[in-house]
Amino acid sequence: MYFKSNVLTITILSLINGLFAWKYASRANNDLLLILSVLISITLPFSLYFAYLYKHNTVAQKILNSGKFTLLLLAGIIICSAAFYLYYPQELLRVDRYEMIRLFWENFLSQKCPYCPRSEGTNIPGPFPFYFFAAFPFYLIGEIGLYSILGFLLFAGIILKTKSISTALKNTIFLLFVTSPAVLFELFCRSTNLLNSTLLLFCCILISRVNLSTWKQLITIGIVTGFVMSTRSFSFLIFAMAFIYTYKKLVFNWKVFVTSFTALLTFLLTFIPVIIICGESFREYNPFSVQAVFAPPFLTVAVAVSSCVIVYFLRSIHNFSTICGYGLFILTLGYSLSLIALEGFREAIFSSSVDISYFCFAIPFVLYGLGRVEEKELILSQTE
Repeated sequence: MYFKSNVLTITILSLINGLFAWKYASRANNDLLLILSVLISITLPFSLYFAYLYKHNTVAQKILNSGKFTLLLLAGIIICSAAFYLYYPQELLRVDRYEMIRLFWENFLSQKCPYCPRSEGTNIPGPFPFYFFAAFPFYLIGEIGLYSILGFLLFAGIILKTKSISTALKNTIFLLFVTSPAVLFELFCRSTNLLNSTLLLFCCILISRVNLSTWKQLITIGIVTGFVMSTRSFSFLIFAMAFIYTYKKLVFNWKVFVTSFTALLTFLLTFIPVIIICGESFREYNPFSVQAVFAPPFLTVAVAVSSCVIVYFLRSIHNFSTICGYGLFILTLGYSLSLIALEGFREAIFSSSVDISYFCFAIPFVLYGLGRVEEKELILSQTE
């Protein structure tokens, strides 16, 4: 069962990798390069995972079990990202993450509605306010790429601090992470989707581990949850799943109610500075109008209901993470297919009507979920 579900995880990662390789390698107008890029991107995750499963090669064993290799891998990707930032200014990027952060804060600091477009008919900032508040230091520094690196470091910290999985599996996860064209796109193009998703994963792990036994814990978890909710709309679904997974039948307990109320109140409070500045303009220009149309409503409801039912019966945080990743992948796939049905595949993908970087939301969850095999082995060894 675990083997099959992990192969499904690797398949999803391969599909995401192949899509990114196809879209961006095609810009080189070289058919051989395009074919090789797509083939390598699709097959490499399977090769890495099976190399971990069947460690017959002594050299591979030594590499995967080496803590020094972990440090070299992480340091190497950070150095490469920083070098790219120095070489390629963020102003030249065609990805609009930086532009939306800059637009939000230029409007905000000029006492204009932060969600108003630069000119009529152009894009407006889509995420909720805390997304931009957290990005403010990097806006001031003038390098939003550091925001992306922060997400990479947070994911690395989560994996390194997970005691239930071996060094070999940690290195395998890191290799799957840093060799993914989707992840490299996120880092080099200063995108922020991985940071959003990894922050959400971190909070879910925190909720599963903290016993809500004191008022301090109730309020703290509620505030942290509320801030993270104020980034992207899909966080509401993930947090609902996290509370159902953690508390089961006690999900309607007064402690969970207080934490949820604090989270919702914190979420609403993050909008106050924006609404004060926007006034009546907030009715026309707001993030809800952008995020409400992410996926077809019937699919959103189906994924939400089925995911909440499934996680109720789960006992492993890694299994929970996997279901979250699958749900995010299905929602993004539904969003993509609905636009492809309207515009055609080539127009939707290559003209960027479909933002394929949304598939990156699923990556931290599905990779963290790979730890369920060794978590199961640890539980069995402890019961013997």
